[in-house]
Amino acid sequence: MRKNNLAKLYPNLTPDERFKLLLTALARGDEDDAHDIAHSCPKKSYLISDPAYADRLEAGRDIAIFYSLEWLLQEQRFSVSSVILTMNSFARNSYLTGYLLGCGKQVDINKVVDKADELATSHTQDVQQEYTTMHEQSKRQLKALLLALEEFCHDIDVPIEHMFYWFPPTIEWINDKKAELQDVQPDDEAMNCYLSLLQGCWTERTGETIAV
Repeated sequence: MRKNNLAKLYPNLTPDERFKLLLTALARGDEDDAHDIAHSCPKKSYLISDPAYADRLEAGRDIAIFYSLEWLLQEQRFSVSSVILTMNSFARNSYLTGYLLGCGKQVDINKVVDKADELATSHTQDVQQEYTTMHEQSKRQLKALLLALEEFCHDIDVPIEHMFYWFPPTIEWINDKKAELQDVQPDDEAMNCYLSLLQGCWTERTGETIAV
C-alpha cells in the first residue's frame, strides 16, 4: 500500500534514510513505494574531464610511480652488489697477503692483487665468481629497465623527462647511471617483461593497444 502521507517527504530524505526506507519497502514487497522512494531522490549533474584524456593522465601517473619504484629497487641491488664485490676482493687480497706474510715470504701487494686468482683457493674463486655474476646480472637488469622505458616512451610519443613530472628524482637516478650502462648488454627477457608491463598498464587504463 502506498504511504501517500509520507511520499511528500521523500525528496527531503537523507541518503541514509532513503537507503533504509527503500530496503524496508522492498522487504515488505511494496514495489510502488520503493519506486517512489528511489525516484524522488534528488538528481545531480557532474562535470568531468574527457575520459580519454583523464585515462591517459592516470596511466601516465601509474606508470611513473611503478617505474620509479622498480628503478629504485634495481638500482639499489646494483649498488649493493658493487659494494659486496669490492669488499670481497679487498678481503680476499688481504687474506692472501696475510697468508704469504705468515709463511715468511716477501710480499708485493700489487703482485698479490694481480695474481689473486692464481693464489686463491677454489672456494674463494667460486665466491668471487658468484659475486661477479650477481653484479653483472644486476647491471643487465638495470639496462633492460632503461631500454624498456625508452621504447615505451617512443611508442606513445612522449619524452622520458615528461613522463616523470610526478616524480622528478627518477630522471636524476636514470641520468646518473646512463653512462655506466652504455656498453652493458641488457637482459632481453627482463626487457621484454618490463616493456609488456608498461604497455599493459597503458592499455588497461586507456583501452588503447600499443602497436609493436
